[in-house]
This record gives sequence, structure tokens and C-alpha cells, in this order.
Amino acid sequence: LKPFINNMPSNGSSLGGDVVTIKGVAFFEGDIASEVKVYWGNTILTGSALTIKQGAISFTTPSGSGTIPVTVETPNGVSLPVNFTYLTGIVPINFTTPQVVANMAEPTQGTWGPDGRLYVGSVTGEIKAYTFDDNYNTIATQTIGTIAGLSNNNILGIAFNPYDAIGQPKIYISHSQLFANGGGDIPAGSFAPYSGQVSVLTGPNFSTITPLITGLPVSNYDHGVNSLTFDDAGNLLIAVAGSTNAGIPSTKLGSLTESPFSSAILKATITKPNFNGSIGYIDPATGQTNNNAIFGGNVNVQPGVDVSVYASGFRNPFDIVWTTKGLLYGLDNGPNTKFGAASTSATTQGPDPDNPDELNLIVEGLYYGHPNRNRGRSSAIQNVYYEPNTASIQDVYKSPLTTIDSSTNGIDEYRATTFNSQLRGNLLGQKFNGILYDFALSPDGMQVATSTLPNNPTGLDIVTGPGGALISVDYQDNYITVSKPIDAAAVGVTAYDIFPWRSPAAGGGSFIIGGVNFGSLTDTTVKIGGQTAILTAVSPTRIKGILPANSTGATGLLDIAILSAGQTSVVPQGFKYL
Repeated sequence: LKPFINNMPSNGSSLGGDVVTIKGVAFFEGDIASEVKVYWGNTILTGSALTIKQGAISFTTPSGSGTIPVTVETPNGVSLPVNFTYLTGIVPINFTTPQVVANMAEPTQGTWGPDGRLYVGSVTGEIKAYTFDDNYNTIATQTIGTIAGLSNNNILGIAFNPYDAIGQPKIYISHSQLFANGGGDIPAGSFAPYSGQVSVLTGPNFSTITPLITGLPVSNYDHGVNSLTFDDAGNLLIAVAGSTNAGIPSTKLGSLTESPFSSAILKATITKPNFNGSIGYIDPATGQTNNNAIFGGNVNVQPGVDVSVYASGFRNPFDIVWTTKGLLYGLDNGPNTKFGAASTSATTQGPDPDNPDELNLIVEGLYYGHPNRNRGRSSAIQNVYYEPNTASIQDVYKSPLTTIDSSTNGIDEYRATTFNSQLRGNLLGQKFNGILYDFALSPDGMQVATSTLPNNPTGLDIVTGPGGALISVDYQDNYITVSKPIDAAAVGVTAYDIFPWRSPAAGGGSFIIGGVNFGSLTDTTVKIGGQTAILTAVSPTRIKGILPANSTGATGLLDIAILSAGQTSVVPQGFKYL
């Protein structure tokens, strides 16, 4: 066949530097890839300039202007042309190739601590805290094995509470016992635990464990208690997976039913005095306690528990993120053929569905389509499975913002002003061992345009870091990687972001500003919302200091103004006092 171009980006920066992928058919690879040519206007790209895989040719664009024709030539002929337009006034979006900065066994999710270290949890129960220098070289690693010896030591979520006292960091972790009954059918008379738990680690070496929430549901498979995040009021939001494919128990997913708190985003009001997170279950027919998850389809939650369903109808929401706009987003893994039937009512079912993953704007009180017949006893809509291409039905079902390939898991907000802020406010979604999605949100956050980023990492979780970096938590390959922005827009002193982006009004916590071309400690000042911060260190790519108190009572997102080496840079609406 002659080569044929199915699609490719239609425009890019006149500066060049965009990583472009031409998708199509009849491309060559392997030993004969040297015979492939891409005619990029008057430029011919060959050999090492091209990365050729089945159905895709990738390369970096040269600089140019106007609209040019693009064709692909192989020994079998030349493709029809596709046009590419150079745009002025924009810069290419590109990152360095992911660089391994640490090795770790089966890491799952990561987050930044208030001390500026990256904390990563693992399936083995170990947590590692990494200290990086300003170039993301690992200079120290602390191993925290506090829960490694527990039976429910599989960590799938890790977070820090922005309201916790300064100088007394606490690690919040969600951990479960996956495959507690070995997966598959559970023998009659067996006991299946509600092994899901949220714990708090404290002390100089985080050696003290305090259970915060116990009795959370876990499938008899690999779906457990996932991501943790905090809203702006200090409530803990918990992503809890379902036990079924689409509402009906199956051997393939461990044979458990859905229960009161499964397949949902939960809200724990931990700010409440005498918070009660000890979850127990009661059989309404007998009034007796029944904490065997085999009977989870018929039990109620015991009264007095300060945990509730925030939003429902999720199959496996691996990761959620609370954004600077005060909105909650999450990714949810779709159902698979042969993993279980779809519930169509309290007593009926349809065939096994097979659908892609979802990006959801998660709104309190809404139902997102994954059935839970336990909750369906009081809310019949939760007995019904909804395909993701079904339009939203008011007061019944909320459709996803978009669907993406499975299995897409980690999510984070990109807050840096790199690339003239082209990615700022977008969500990034990491496909397991695959592409990195770029979700560009509309101003109100209700709509999304989806693309992918170049030189992407291929992990399980994605975390943004100071200086606009991308940190990948790679479960399959047992390492952590970092990709740094290649920013043609950075001329002179340029500040990108601040970590953390929110903190209590009392101030006093540490902060890190990422950027380039900063001066020295003696010629640098930082103002947050007009208030001067105390600085402790300045390097060409980092400014470190202490957050000032919010003495003016300023609200909303505040500007960060940096004066360094005689030049000014501003991160607009970059920080929020709680």
C-alpha cells in the first residue's frame, strides 16, 4: 500500500520544537525505517529525525511560517498531503525525556509534603520520602515502613492536610487488603473483611500510626480504597472502588456485592469535634452487627459515623484532584467484558458492558452510572447502569466530561505558567504504561478538549512538581521519573508556580517557587497578595521561604510578585489563603 495519513496536528509554533505524531497506515518500521521520508514543506526529515512505530511517525518540527504541505514517502509511494500551519505568538509545548530519579518497589501514588519532599506509597506498605535538589537529582531518601507489617498494607492513596499544624507533618494514607479471599469465588461460611482504612502517621520518623477511618469496603480483587484529597474546608475526600464490573457480583472480580460505602467518593468531616470514623454495619432484618462483607449488599451503616457518600456511581476511581477553582475531578476505570453483568434494576440485569474510562467533574450528591444495589434500596436510580455515552439526566445520572482509553489512572492539575500558560489550569491524566492526556477545561470547568503531551511518562500516577515538572510514579517498572519543561518563552527572570498553592491564613509554613533565571537571596523579594514573605534560599531555579500571615484578610486566588536580579515576574492568581 501507499502510505496514508489519517490525522496529525494542524498547527504549531513558528519557533518549531513541537513534537508531532503523524498517525496513519502503511508506514515502515524496523530495518527499513531508513527508507521513510517526511516532506515537511521544503524540508525532508529522515533517519534518526523520525521515530517510526506501527501506524505512527513522530518527530520535532523545525521552525517555519505560513501553511505548508506534509507528505510521507515509502518505497511504495507518497501519501496525499495534509496541511500544517505555523502560528506566531505561541511557544511549543515540550518536556525532556523522562529521567529515572529513584527506584522503588511497586509504587502507586505520590504527593508533595509540607517539607518540600515527595512522598510515594506502595503496594508493599512502604512509603518513601524523596529529597531532590533544584535539578531533581535525588539527594536523600527516607523509608517509612510503619504499616508494612499489617495485613491491610496495600497503599493506594496518600495526602497531606493543608490545615495541619506547621512543623508537625502528618501523612494520611489509605490502605487495604487486596485479594483478601484470594480472588474468585468465596467458599460458603467464609469471612470477608472490610479491610479498607485511612490512617495518620505521625512522629519524628512517622512511626506512630493512628487509625482515622476503619471498616471501608474492599473488593476481593485489586480494587480498594484509592486516592485521598482535601477540600478547602479541611474535609477529607476518599475515592473508594466498587466490587463489581457493573453492579452484579462475578467470580472474575472476587464475588463480593456492592456495600453502603463502595463505588463512591466519600466525605469524612474530620474537622468535627470527636470525629467518629469507626465504621460498622448492621443487618436491618435482625438489628445485629454484621461486619462480614459477603453480606454487604443488605446491611446498613451503624449510626453516628461521620463518613458519608459525597458522590456515587464509580467503578474504580483511582485518583481524584481538588483544583484551584474549588472543583473536584476524577478518573474512573470503565467495565470490561467477562467481568460481570450490568444491573438494570433491583432484580434484572443485562450483558457484560465493555466501555472506556471516564473523566468526571464530581459534584456532591450526583450519581455517575455504576450501580450499587445496596444504596438502590433507598435510591432506585442506583440500581441502573448507564453507558458513558448517555446524556446526563437531571436528578438521575451525570455523564462524564469525556471518555479515554483504559486504563487511565493518575490525575493532577497543571498550575505552572510555562509555555506562556498554555497548559495552566489543565488536568493531566496518566494512561497506565501509555500516553499522558492533556485535558483543557473551559473557563467554567464544565467542558473539556482532549489532547496528549509529547515525551510523556508512562507510569500509573502523575504528579506535577515545582518548576512545571512532571513526576511519574511507575508501578510496572518500579521507579520514579521526572520530565522538565523545555520552555522557549522563558526570557529573563520567570516564575512558574508555588508549592503549596494553599495554606491557612496564619502563615508560617514553608513554600517553594519554581522558575528560571532567579538572582540571589540578597536581590530577591517575594510578595504574596501584596504581603512580603521571608526568604530562606534562592538559586537560579528555586526561591524558598516562609509564608506571611494573611493580615489583610484577602480572599480568593492571589498574585505572587517576584523581584529578582532587577527583574519582575508575576504568577497571577497562584496562591490561596484558607
